[in-house]
Amino acid sequence: MAKKDKSSKGKKRKVAQEETTDTTTTDTTTTDTTTDTTTSSSTQGATLVFKSGPAPPILQFTSNAPASDLPNNFKVTQDEASNSTTITGSTDTCTYTNVTVSPPSDDSDSDDDQLPAAPLTTTFSAVYDESTNTFTVYHEDNLSTSLRSLTQNIDVYKPVVSDHSLSASSLKDRRDALYKSFGSSKKLKVLKAQAANQVTVDAVVAGSTMYESMSSVTQSKSNSDFIKSATTSNALDPVALALESSRKLLLPPYNLSAKKPQDVYNARDIMGPETWAGISRVVDACSHKESWLSALLERDDYPESILKELKLIGDELKGGKDKGNDKDKIKVLVFLRHCWKFHNYMKKNTVRKSVEEVALGMGVPEYAASRILELFTQPLDGGGYGVMKQLKDKKCVHMLLLMMMSSEGCQVGNIKPLVKDMKMEVGAAMELLRQAGCTVKKGKVNGEDVLGVELKVPVVFPGVKRGRG
Repeated sequence: MAKKDKSSKGKKRKVAQEETTDTTTTDTTTTDTTTDTTTSSSTQGATLVFKSGPAPPILQFTSNAPASDLPNNFKVTQDEASNSTTITGSTDTCTYTNVTVSPPSDDSDSDDDQLPAAPLTTTFSAVYDESTNTFTVYHEDNLSTSLRSLTQNIDVYKPVVSDHSLSASSLKDRRDALYKSFGSSKKLKVLKAQAANQVTVDAVVAGSTMYESMSSVTQSKSNSDFIKSATTSNALDPVALALESSRKLLLPPYNLSAKKPQDVYNARDIMGPETWAGISRVVDACSHKESWLSALLERDDYPESILKELKLIGDELKGGKDKGNDKDKIKVLVFLRHCWKFHNYMKKNTVRKSVEEVALGMGVPEYAASRILELFTQPLDGGGYGVMKQLKDKKCVHMLLLMMMSSEGCQVGNIKPLVKDMKMEVGAAMELLRQAGCTVKKGKVNGEDVLGVELKVPVVFPGVKRGRG
């Protein structure tokens, strides 16, 4: 009987022998037999037994050679639904897996001329049983279906550095980590001094709240103007951008490209459309009275600083006439009065009341109270409103700017009376006005201390404060 095999003589492989009653097979070794088969000394005198039926699968490792640490056994699992066979074996460190999907059977009749040509070689696989010194020989109908390539997975491998652990860190973080591990003590002192001179948001008035809210604030006209001008001058400094974003949360919307001081800030944007419309109805109704000022004062009480500005307008509105922008000035002063009422109303940092109750307690219209709460408070869980120091600064700077917007050319000879009505320190008021881009000067007029404020264009905001290292 002449038998020829394409594989080398006496080559041993690790196989999994499938059994009809159990899915777990035993470890065996296979050899390809030929007509002039020779065996080693350990298999001399072995019995050669031919067996019909399907041949056991031949397992091929990733390196084409069995690993030094082999699994004790392989488990064979057949899934009839998907017509697939899964072979799995594992050691303490590795897992070997192979999944083979068998082609669907074709029961249709076919002519002889449609049958595939017979292979030119005949292949056998032999399983050696060391206990009985017997070779069981199987005929391989198709070697490609019996040969199973194993996929090797290392179970206990853990990388020293996690994947992408440094990809999300900044250049500064990676540099600090490098010098911390390998740098000299002198270099570490230099890095420590540099860190001490870095800009902190706490150095800016209301900086902490501004920085936390940066991500939720949309880009306004003022911020886009700043980026445009910085890009044009190739001075797009990250520190300046951060400071600009922080300033935008403290101040009202502003226009850096304004040609006139009164165009830098817009009182209508501060008040909002509903509040502006509500106050406009009140001012229009009063303007048709014999004395618009008396009609206005009959409605509400006003602090001395705002009342003085109202009296400067005079009776030009008599008969509903408006010379210049007097009506708009009155509207700004009326809203400033509502803010002053809120300033005195908030004795504590929290108020557990609704908008209607707050408006009633303040003595202002509900639309004005709603806008003021929106600007200067933070809603609390469970209802109510809270005011923190940063929001107090925002409220105070808005009130100071409203007084300037009600004056001619955004220039106030003495803003000290309003500061007094607000029960505010003069130094704190001066700092907030400088943050808003105003020029503040102390002086004396007729022996009286005054605090003059002026807004010039182009508006220039102060730079960042740097701490000493």
